[in-house]
Amino acid sequence: MENVQTGRSFPAWLRTQKELVEIHLNNVGISDTVPDWFWKLPDIMFLDLSNNQIRGTLPSWMKLPDIEYLDLSNNQIRGTLPSWMNFSNAYEVYLSSNLFSGPIPVNIGETMPRLVVLDLYGNFLNGSIPYSIGKLKNLATLILSNNQFSGELPGFWKGLQSLQSLAIGNNNLTGNQLQTLTDPSIYEGNQALCGPPLVAKRLEEPSQGPPSIEDKDDENGSDMLWFYISMALGFIVGFWGVCGTLLIKKTWRHAYFRFFDNMKDRLFVIIAVNVTRLKRKMALVRNQGGG
Repeated sequence: MENVQTGRSFPAWLRTQKELVEIHLNNVGISDTVPDWFWKLPDIMFLDLSNNQIRGTLPSWMKLPDIEYLDLSNNQIRGTLPSWMNFSNAYEVYLSSNLFSGPIPVNIGETMPRLVVLDLYGNFLNGSIPYSIGKLKNLATLILSNNQFSGELPGFWKGLQSLQSLAIGNNNLTGNQLQTLTDPSIYEGNQALCGPPLVAKRLEEPSQGPPSIEDKDDENGSDMLWFYISMALGFIVGFWGVCGTLLIKKTWRHAYFRFFDNMKDRLFVIIAVNVTRLKRKMALVRNQGGG
């Protein structure tokens, strides 16, 4: 594995490294074109050239037979995506935020059968979405947003049971949305798409259905607020209803405190009598035990 801090171009000594498996050249300020010899390193499985200023195009003869992870995102690479995308072992391919144009290769679903992640965000790709993508049974993440794709969404996508994350916004797509992926942000920016969830978002009339969870939370919050306000008002009214009367009426105040003095004396007498009885019983038990 190599993690190289370079200047503005690809380090020439890499050309002699015939047994490299991983190359990390991400975010190192490369502003060069990729030299031809670089694509001939035979055993590369992990290649990260992201976040540089790499220019030029990718050669049509490019082959990376053992590549499993390829990240060329956030560069200035232009041109088409040729049939070199025959990475039969690739699991993750990131080509986002470049200047790629043209269509996706029609045989992509056959040349990269193990693909789990495909990120083509933010290019100038166009044409229709290939039907062969429907053969990618392990595909979990597909990002095609911010391109110029047109045509109808393929119906076979409903069979992609592994698909968990989809982004196709800001294209020129038509047809019905996937019912299994209902986040509206997935589809925004495609004016001709129809069906839920976007159709619900475009309705201008208020919904007549049952209240949402947020509405119920608001109602519960309002009920609790009024409960606490009522409880506070009740305490204030009750407290000053008694204490205020005692402060104003002198005779009532005397009677009130006299009542509590009498209650205190009675309670004291009851406690004293019960304590005396308890002491007598304990003394009797000791005497019987001693006899």
